[in-house]
Amino acid sequence: MKIKNQDIINLVSAAATLKHKRLPVKVAYAISVNVAEAENKLAAYEEQRKALLEKHSVKDEAGQPVIENGSYKVNDQEAWSAEIKELLETPAKMNVTTFTIDDLAKCDESD
Repeated sequence: MKIKNQDIINLVSAAATLKHKRLPVKVAYAISVNVAEAENKLAAYEEQRKALLEKHSVKDEAGQPVIENGSYKVNDQEAWSAEIKELLETPAKMNVTTFTIDDLAKCDESD
């Protein structure tokens, strides 16, 4: 399955809320496998995001990116925005483990 980087970021964030739910074994396993796969793809995304930040950042006298308050100081905001948007919209191939609606219906709603 192909999924955009933006959707992978959202998936990992949403899955964090499920960690405290009591889920059927099959559903919990599928979510765990899918999150691990998504985190792997997210690592590649983060590597490219950092490269773009370094490419578009203001450089100091030594040629190193300027970081203020934990954030890169971007030189050309328009170019940075265009490239990060392209990266976010880039699809990544993911192997997705599925479960059925019936499997999910067994979820314990009390948590």
